[in-house]
Amino acid sequence: MLHALLLHLLSLTVITGGLVGSLTTYLMFRKAIHAAPAQLPGLGRLMPIFGMVTQAGLLLMIISGLLLMKSRGWGDWGQTWLSVKLGLIVLLFANAHVVAMPIGKRIGQALATGGMPPGENPEVLRAVRNLAYFWAVQVVGMISIISVAVLKP
Repeated sequence: MLHALLLHLLSLTVITGGLVGSLTTYLMFRKAIHAAPAQLPGLGRLMPIFGMVTQAGLLLMIISGLLLMKSRGWGDWGQTWLSVKLGLIVLLFANAHVVAMPIGKRIGQALATGGMPPGENPEVLRAVRNLAYFWAVQVVGMISIISVAVLKP
């Protein structure tokens, strides 16, 4: 049981590190649109890397959670708090694939076409604004996962 718990805590650390790194990179990207457009390609390549770290952490959390439940005799299976936690994990995973990845592709395409500066390009500005909504969901989701795991209402 101790190994499964340590693996579960490691997955939480990986998820948090990926989210913090990706959010920090996003905020730097947002600032660079106006202040330092030359930094945008590098920041744009960095964001998906942190996203992959987060996704790996989410998968590890599911695996370690199953190992943890097995070590406890599946006693938590069917509990409301566990269903909520699993739903939130799926939400974070889906939010990244359904929302963030297409937005990232649109930003990349808009920047690749050149033309107007990124800070004046309505497609880039709209996509970056939409990423703010993505981040609101990710942060609230992560706080909710931790709260549900700790409080087990």
